[in-house]
Amino acid sequence: MSNRILFIGLSAFLFISCAKTPPVGQVAPMVSFTSQTSRTLVFPDPVPRDPGNVTASVSPKLATLLEKRLGEAAQKSGATGISVSIWNPDGGRWTGQRGLADMARNIPVDAGSVFHAGSVGKVFTAVLIFQLIENGELSLETPLSRFYPDFPGADRIRMTHLLTHTSGIFSFNWEERFRKLDQVFSPRDYIYFAAEKGSLFEPGAMWSYSNTNYVILGEIAAEILGTDYAGAVRTRIIEPLGLKHTFVLTPENENSVLISGHHQGQIVNDQVNHAGPFGAGCIATTPQDLTDFFYGLLNGELIRHASVLEMAKRFYPMGTGRSFYGKGLMMLDVPDLGVMLCHEGRIAGFGAMVGYLPSQNVYLSVMVNDETNVDPIYYHLLKDLPWQGRSLTGMR
Repeated sequence: MSNRILFIGLSAFLFISCAKTPPVGQVAPMVSFTSQTSRTLVFPDPVPRDPGNVTASVSPKLATLLEKRLGEAAQKSGATGISVSIWNPDGGRWTGQRGLADMARNIPVDAGSVFHAGSVGKVFTAVLIFQLIENGELSLETPLSRFYPDFPGADRIRMTHLLTHTSGIFSFNWEERFRKLDQVFSPRDYIYFAAEKGSLFEPGAMWSYSNTNYVILGEIAAEILGTDYAGAVRTRIIEPLGLKHTFVLTPENENSVLISGHHQGQIVNDQVNHAGPFGAGCIATTPQDLTDFFYGLLNGELIRHASVLEMAKRFYPMGTGRSFYGKGLMMLDVPDLGVMLCHEGRIAGFGAMVGYLPSQNVYLSVMVNDETNVDPIYYHLLKDLPWQGRSLTGMR
């Protein structure tokens, strides 16, 4: 099996979709990467999907260990409900749930409970863009002016800047009025508002997480494909992978699809426009569907492996030095577990993570219907598991 080299730059802590936004009048951290150090990562070629391993379960001994650890993690996190999927293609799949899907009605979480994935939806949008690049309908250097000629600096903002959050575009959710529910906003409302705010910096000069970037990308993909964003994701990702419990949230379906999100013991679904982030994060799904999506992505079932390598070719600083942002993918240094390719998300009432951990050859997803940090949950589940990982030599 041959190996491909990815060049990795310093980055930082995972940012998320539409929760914990800065105070009104402030923006998220703008990080300079002029002094970044680079690292290299030997990333294995894809492994074809083995139908016999897709549904195989882990050993009873390992299942018992994971059940114990999930119970411990649920107790420590205090999350209202947790759902987890862990899949080692050579060792089997395990799913587990704890807690309540709806605290008011005492409904338990089960394997079919559908959670909001928050900014994990950005990976879906990035896949659409890379599919269009492969078809010759876009390139990483396509200027924003092709679609929004009046946007400030549109002739200098490229698709690569939008994908990597280096565009300098203002994030709409920093504005308080876009976090209220007394009005219904469209993607164009967010885009035109960001245009009025002007650029934060010259494209490519710094890094700053902006949900507006992915709203724009989602609208560009829909325009080229001649459909809406929901139709694009459904026909080009959900249906090809056979994801049975994955939905693009819209005002029409969000209340019927999602379980209840919670904040400090209270249900918050009626206080949040869950469809509002559009291409920046409006996917509802289950952990098992998310692991299947991530496996399909990294193993060439949605885009070519060369495109996957491009998504992870260069990562930009995000702030703390342990996490990294590429073109729709994050990379995280997990203590004792090594490098993980992933994306996290959070929106009021929900938190989510999907990732691939090469040191254990594990695809995993953790979803909660609470504003709980998912990082300690997956770390507690994965530490010291007896799986043989894939070689990742060449780190420095």
